[in-house]
Amino acid sequence: MSPGLLIFGGIIMLIVAIVLFFTFRDGGDGRGACLAFSAIFFILGIICIGLGIYARNHFVGVKMEVEDHTTTTPIISVSNSTSTDGSGNFNWGSGSFVIATGEVYRYYYETPEGIRQGTVPANDTVIKYTDEPPVLRHIYFIAREVKTWLPNIVHVGEDIVTSYYELLIPEGSVVNQFNLN
Repeated sequence: MSPGLLIFGGIIMLIVAIVLFFTFRDGGDGRGACLAFSAIFFILGIICIGLGIYARNHFVGVKMEVEDHTTTTPIISVSNSTSTDGSGNFNWGSGSFVIATGEVYRYYYETPEGIRQGTVPANDTVIKYTDEPPVLRHIYFIAREVKTWLPNIVHVGEDIVTSYYELLIPEGSVVNQFNLN
């Protein structure tokens, strides 16, 4: 619950208390009960406003919590899709199926079952040189804003997801080739 909501609720309670008081102050049936409710609403309104002001003045802060889900895969080979246009046809009986994948990097990695192939989108991949063995790193983390008003009152904002790939390969692995038609 935010301090502003506490203050707003307190103001509403004060208004209800004042309306009850002025409606039944001159007498009539149920005067005592209404004046008691008026006093209760007045006291609760003052308490809510006081807590709201206290919470605003004792604001603990905003911090970002980050969950890191980065994975690293050792690779044995990598290539790009410049030799193809990213689309293909598969004929099955009398129909066809077209795949439009866009530019990708294909990589091979070793598993206990054998060598497997994977792909990553080229637009989401950064190539970096390294002196270490080549790896594919999937950088994936979730950041969220956490506002703490009081020790036990916490507001968690929306998740901000960041995801991209890094290909760490030996220097000289990229072949620069220019063909002008």
